[in-house]
Amino acid sequence: MPKTIIKRSTAKMITMKDYKKIKKFNQAKKSKREISRQTKLDLKTVRKYCSMTDSEFETYRKTLLTREKSYETYKDEILEIFRKNPKSEIYTSSIYDCLLEKHGNLPGSERTLRNYVKFLKDTGEIQKAEFRTYEPVDQAKPGKQVQLDFGEEKIGNGHKEYIFATLLSCSRKRFAATQETPFKTRDVISHLLDAFEYMGGIPEEIVIDQDKTLIVSENYGDILLTKEFLTFQEEQGFKLFVCRKCDPESKGKVENLVKFIKTSFFSARNFNNHNEVTESLNSWLMRTANGKISQSTGRIPSVMAEEEIPFLLPLKDSIFRKDLEKKYETRLADKLSLISVEGCRYSVPIKYARRNVLITKDCDAIIVYDSETKNIIAEHIKAAGGQKLIKNTNHYRKTDEKISESIDSLKARYVFPEWTVFLEKCYEKYQRYFRDQLKLAERFLPEMKNENFITEAVRFCIEMEYYSFKQLHESYCYFDQKTINNIPDILLELKPVLKNVRSKEINDPVAKRSISYYNSFLNVLAHAGGKL
Repeated sequence: MPKTIIKRSTAKMITMKDYKKIKKFNQAKKSKREISRQTKLDLKTVRKYCSMTDSEFETYRKTLLTREKSYETYKDEILEIFRKNPKSEIYTSSIYDCLLEKHGNLPGSERTLRNYVKFLKDTGEIQKAEFRTYEPVDQAKPGKQVQLDFGEEKIGNGHKEYIFATLLSCSRKRFAATQETPFKTRDVISHLLDAFEYMGGIPEEIVIDQDKTLIVSENYGDILLTKEFLTFQEEQGFKLFVCRKCDPESKGKVENLVKFIKTSFFSARNFNNHNEVTESLNSWLMRTANGKISQSTGRIPSVMAEEEIPFLLPLKDSIFRKDLEKKYETRLADKLSLISVEGCRYSVPIKYARRNVLITKDCDAIIVYDSETKNIIAEHIKAAGGQKLIKNTNHYRKTDEKISESIDSLKARYVFPEWTVFLEKCYEKYQRYFRDQLKLAERFLPEMKNENFITEAVRFCIEMEYYSFKQLHESYCYFDQKTINNIPDILLELKPVLKNVRSKEINDPVAKRSISYYNSFLNVLAHAGGKL
């Protein structure tokens, strides 16, 4: 038997159960692409384990578990984090974020760290904590609801930090603040004003706990608020929903947020005073809490929140605002929608090009506001050093038109039924990046003027399960060039090859043909990754 060379790989180590499933499908003569779909494992991973014997897999598994780990030098720091929180869930992303903040460059990715933490748990060096379970909470509509809750956390000097936390229920954008003393009504109002400003407006409803800071008494369901908070509610025009304390059915998202702040922010950091907490918390909100993909939505909260802003009520001037004379600075966005701050250039949404905006800045962040509404329109981590360009590509996307409206507009372009099927499949496959597909549609469709060729191209794409506008354009070009150059249609011969070209190697001898024969379908093959 030829010797299998086992190489180190960054691929995820699979379980014995997955390995046996791969081998079972392989013995059943399933293609590797089909095995990849069935097991939801990467195609390269499937190929690697298909070539292994049982004994080779076991040797490889032991090698991965015992070899030197890239995060071994940080082992004591990681274990200390878990020792401090034996009964809490600690997110690997928090540990990674903390190590990155403390040490700068790290020896591996967040995924590598996750594998190392799993190794420490499997070997018993980290004890697994028992966690409370929660019922799922229905997804709220944009602009409908923000949830509010409070928590406490002890820091290094033994003092308590009192946590104020809010969460936009639709986009999952988070806001958090802390203070050194228990909350009073004025404190909550002040933090809410900051949260509304941070979110870009006010939702219809605020869900709160039955907390004595806000609630005076409860009398047959009629909830009486403190006078100050009642005035604030009437001033800003939001509704209030008071749920039972620690009720996960109606307040689960916020309770998860408070837990997330404790495990992801506090658990992996040591603070000596309140100022250190505040400075680090602001950066963490931007970089991690709102800057990484949410598991609930599959999207980045800060990006999704930009789409939610039009559904929010505008924030009104408040009699409770202590910093009405907030020190804004004015900047003029250039034609590229860039503003200059301390020698660096930062992007703002494209609609603000050649318009004045307001900014505030501190040691960590640059916050940009609409000059009229004072709503936040952009936020950037402050660049270290001058002459840098800090750009958020989402600022250059069209946000004024809803995707549903764009799809309806495209559907009305052609009347044959396959066109609607193609659009729906395209949206299903590229939902997270559909605006990029819309850009391709704007680019290619005006060039595709022959509706008969479009119909043929769409039917071909559906049959081959090609659902991007780039693939549609390439297919259109094939039918167009076939007619112009009077070349015989060779797709009937090629379709079986195209369907398998990605999933297996073709070893059958290929007949020699002229160059013109192949030029007619080069574009069709290009996206399939085939090699002639």
